[in-house]
Parts: sequence; C-alpha cells; structure tokens
Amino acid sequence: MGQDSNLVQLRKDLKQFQVDSIARDQQFQQLHADFEERNARQDSLEEKQDDQFAFLSAQMDKLLSSFTESQKGMEQKDRSVSFDSMKANVGSTSK
Repeated sequence: MGQDSNLVQLRKDLKQFQVDSIARDQQFQQLHADFEERNARQDSLEEKQDDQFAFLSAQMDKLLSSFTESQKGMEQKDRSVSFDSMKANVGSTSK
C-alpha cells in the first residue's frame, strides 16, 4: 500500500509540474512578445531620432554656410571702395 500512495503522490506532483510548466511557458511567451514589442518601439524611436539629427545637421550646415557667405560679403564690402565714394573723396581733396 505504501507504494500505491507514493505512486499517487508522484502522479499528483507530475500533474502539478505540468501545470506549472505550462504557466511558465505562457509567461515566457508573453515576456518574449513584450520584449519584441519594446524592441520594435525602440527601433522606431531611434530611426526618428536619426532622421531628426540628419535634418538638424543639414539645417545647421545651411545656417553655417549662410553665415560664412555673409561674412565673406561683409569682408569684401569693407575692402572694396565704390566708385561714388572715390569721386566724393577726389572731389573733396581738390577743393
């Protein structure tokens, strides 16, 4: 009789083990699905950040280029003397 009760207990333990295994497997599958979803969201966010960075970099390049061109224009304007100002200077010194 002792063997029968041991066998019954073993069967109960095995059934409980199967139930627990199924529950753990379902939890694992849910965790895996959540992880995959988070990875997809992270990838999407990183892609958006990369796009924004590229856009802002291009805008900064344009701004820097405009600033550089403006500086060059200002330097050329400072160096050049217009024909009218030369006339005015020549006229004022001849009097």
